[in-house]
Amino acid sequence: MTQRAATTAYGLIKKPSDLRKSNPALGYGSTQQRWMNGDVYIYEHKFYNNVVLVAINKSASSAYNISGLNTALPAGTYADYRTGTLNGSSLTVNSGTGGNNPAVSFNLGANTVSVWQYTAPNATVPQIRHDDRDRPIVVRHEYRRDRAQCHKRKLQRDRHARRVRFERNQFHSAGGKADSRDVHGQ
Repeated sequence: MTQRAATTAYGLIKKPSDLRKSNPALGYGSTQQRWMNGDVYIYEHKFYNNVVLVAINKSASSAYNISGLNTALPAGTYADYRTGTLNGSSLTVNSGTGGNNPAVSFNLGANTVSVWQYTAPNATVPQIRHDDRDRPIVVRHEYRRDRAQCHKRKLQRDRHARRVRFERNQFHSAGGKADSRDVHGQ
């Protein structure tokens, strides 16, 4: 293990980065405030059935009992994604209605951050979501492969554009006259 990988700061950055790669709710989802007071902020990222719930207590001295929290997380028990790095704990969610599942009351200690997540099994059909102007956007679950294919097409377009510029420069440096081989195809 490298020294960089052993530092707490590296771990604090790497874990959310890994979660962003594995759960589309962070990259594509909408954000909703779920619970708040002067010291505690709990919010949720949701993209279809993918959910990330984050609870932050910025108080250095006060712990808070969180009750009345509703979430889109499916019913079940969730371990802290950060594996307790910032004193996070597990969360139990009961079944509710309309995507508002009640969480069992829990204690959020001072200087605590907890992250709970659910990644839905991949669907095989495209799904539609709406952007901030309420325009429909088709989103595919194979977004990593689509991203790679788009990057490949962009590289091909860039190579073609460089070749056209090179040929144009060759044409102008020859005094603007086409080479006889170009005109007659020889």
